[in-house]
Amino acid sequence: MTMEEIREKFHVPAKRGGGVRLLLNGGGTKPGVITGSRGDHLLVKHGDEPSIEVHPATNIEYAGQDYDEPTPKSNRARTSRPPAPAIATPPIDVDDVEEPPTLEAATNDAPAVAE
Repeated sequence: MTMEEIREKFHVPAKRGGGVRLLLNGGGTKPGVITGSRGDHLLVKHGDEPSIEVHPATNIEYAGQDYDEPTPKSNRARTSRPPAPAIATPPIDVDDVEEPPTLEAATNDAPAVAE
């Protein structure tokens, strides 16, 4: 997923090189810089540590949080799947349904097993 797609999908101001603060479980924060994306996650680098994957909308604050939701570009082709066609199934007449055999009837009809 590209950075533009992440911005549109999650409505966040994520940009490569942008500053962020990661919110830690203990209540602290850790500064970082967005270095890229992998799937629908951001890659964030903190100091000399390797980049880590971070969800763009969870436990993260962006530098300059004022962000307007993007408007879709009219020149960009939007693809979506058409709805699946409805499958017509014939009605079932419950009077025509046979009763399943009982376990006793099934064992009485079974062939004898040679020992």
